[in-house]
Amino acid sequence: MKEFFNENCQEELVSEQPKPTTSSSSRSKLISVAALMIVGSLMFAGFSWSLSLCLRLSWTVNEFVFGVDSWPFNKSAKVVAILLFAIGWMSFSAFIEKSLTIICATFTRGKVAAYLLLVASGVAYAEGPSRELEEQEEKAFKQAATQVAASLVRIETVGGLDQVQKFAVGNGPTTGLVLSADGYVISSSFNFISKPASIIVSLTDGRRLAAKVVANDTSRMLTLLKIDGSGLVPAQPAPKGAIKVGQWAIAVGRALDANAPNVSVGIVSAVNRVWGKAIQTDAKVSPVNYGGALVDVDGRVLGVLVPLSPMDNSPVAGVEWYDSGIGFAIPLEDVLATLDRLKEGKDIRQGLAGFSFASQDLYEQEPKIDRVRYDSPIYQAGIKDGDVIVELNGQKVSRAAQVRQVLGSKIEGDKLSISVKRGSWASVFWTGF
Repeated sequence: MKEFFNENCQEELVSEQPKPTTSSSSRSKLISVAALMIVGSLMFAGFSWSLSLCLRLSWTVNEFVFGVDSWPFNKSAKVVAILLFAIGWMSFSAFIEKSLTIICATFTRGKVAAYLLLVASGVAYAEGPSRELEEQEEKAFKQAATQVAASLVRIETVGGLDQVQKFAVGNGPTTGLVLSADGYVISSSFNFISKPASIIVSLTDGRRLAAKVVANDTSRMLTLLKIDGSGLVPAQPAPKGAIKVGQWAIAVGRALDANAPNVSVGIVSAVNRVWGKAIQTDAKVSPVNYGGALVDVDGRVLGVLVPLSPMDNSPVAGVEWYDSGIGFAIPLEDVLATLDRLKEGKDIRQGLAGFSFASQDLYEQEPKIDRVRYDSPIYQAGIKDGDVIVELNGQKVSRAAQVRQVLGSKIEGDKLSISVKRGSWASVFWTGF
């Protein structure tokens, strides 16, 4: 680089030259900006050209030489791709150096230094907003965790079983979410599968109160607790209809430290998962925050964190996915919709229509009914063996999996409209679970 400047950018003597006028200064600035834009465009074009060339040629080599016509490339083809990119980039770099030589032959070393300064300032400007955005995101996450922290309690269990279904059960602290100011707390049923002798809830103000189990939601793996306390801060729900895939989702619990929440940040990966019951997130979900809250960046609760599995409904279903990036939360609005029933001590169970499909293939075959159980809700509605379900609650269905998706979120007592095809006729029936 030193020889480069010595040969092409000799310093001019300016002691006897008059000071430049405003117009000449403006022209110099325009020339500087134009030169910077040209060099920057050339470098970007060279990088793009080199990358495109190496990918095209490597794909050809990958397909016709190594016999692989899809990604990922054969290992040898990857080596070819790297070599082609290096050759292309070096050749274009030589072209850029030649361009700089011409520029330096035309302008003084001082002007070239000015160009380099402009490039450096541009890089600094590009890095500045990125860092600022990261700081704003971090601030938003902290505010969201602080917002919901007052509604999170720490739960400890004493006694109970040591093993459930070959699964070792510990007595470590877990999390609960306050639903009402008079002491109702919701948590994951997994936290109580050991059937503990006593349950203790620690509040944010330091109070430790005994809790009792009021009722269970076996469909969504939730347990409602009651403590004799007042002045609690209920969680604020986020509208279920406003939950969007890709939005920030923050899993918050209070198990590691009674005085501060534990936080894991991710996004909403999907909605209506596990047959329509849950929100899916890639935030870390585990026994540390089961029963805690999945919140948005405003601190509103999207749902209650629970382990779930689409293929199993046992007490330990879904626990094997902990901290895997596959976590689930029951929408808080759905929990609140059944809260009054739970307060009355009535357990909530999955709704059962009372039929089986003709095929075990849920994703390819039509939803044809094989057997209708005697005296079941669907039997009482008048549906018969051999009927094909075509619509549920106004939603058209053509596969058994779609039927299960609609029925999966229904609980006993819900009403359902079913349209079936019987021969060449279609009929509509109403039934309840």
